[in-house]
Amino acid sequence: MYPVPVIGYGLMRDAIENEDGGEIQMHLLAGANTNEQYGDLTPLMLAAHVGYAPGLNLLLAYQADINLTNNKGETALFHAAAMGHLEAVEFLLSRGADVEPRTKRSPHLSALDIARQRGHLDIAAILAEEVEKIEATRRLPHEAIAKKQQWLRHIAGARLRPKF
Repeated sequence: MYPVPVIGYGLMRDAIENEDGGEIQMHLLAGANTNEQYGDLTPLMLAAHVGYAPGLNLLLAYQADINLTNNKGETALFHAAAMGHLEAVEFLLSRGADVEPRTKRSPHLSALDIARQRGHLDIAAILAEEVEKIEATRRLPHEAIAKKQQWLRHIAGARLRPKF
């Protein structure tokens, strides 16, 4: 047996594009860096781009950073959403992918924005639901504080009223 060449990203890229889990694993066992960016993509971003969910799982098992952004601010979730790969989007969300990152260049698109823009409405609906969950959790503390302030104003007002 000879050493598996991992220096050239082309071999890993080919394995991901061909959805060859065995070859991907050979590269990973030989020490391929799951977070190294080649051009605009990491191996995880490429697997998301082609919609290869088993490859995503394998790369995450070898410590690929699910929320790593490339030099454009794109994530694996962004690529899966852009290409309309529902299974990959659902898998990434189930593993904790962040729905909020936006691209660095104008118009600063999120995964939700690109899914809507490209007409992947099933994916957009799922991402919109995730965004709403995040926004709801952010609103809760503010709503609780507002209610407490309202209650304190009510109590303070009751104390200031003259008693007859």
